[in-house]
Amino acid sequence: MENKNIEDLLLNSFDKKITLTEEEVLKQGLSNNSEAKKMNNHFLQIRELLANKEESTFGFFFAERVINKIKVLQDDVEYQLFSLVKRFRLLALGLIIALLSINIVLADGLSVKSILGLEDDTITELVQIDLYKEIIK
Repeated sequence: MENKNIEDLLLNSFDKKITLTEEEVLKQGLSNNSEAKKMNNHFLQIRELLANKEESTFGFFFAERVINKIKVLQDDVEYQLFSLVKRFRLLALGLIIALLSINIVLADGLSVKSILGLEDDTITELVQIDLYKEIIK
């Protein structure tokens, strides 16, 4: 129980002013008790480490750096998607040209309808504007 009382007095002496009587009890307890001395040294080391410790911080302009990094990553992803689409765009164009070439070779005639593989009625279904319906027939 005496160690607990000395520990309380020791902690109180760090945080607030203790009375002269309590100060005398603490001095006697520290001089007579080796465990209390170790405790005092331990508390002093902890207080010194905490006093010398720098405040943790993310640094200046942390939010701006994060937002900038997000924008850079977003631009990089957009560029990669654009270059991927660009590669396949040329491939798709080549495929369309190849299919049209095959249709031209295999078509019965050289009309647009036969090249595109449309039947006679299909072209009128594609262009269904009421005003010009009479002209198309």
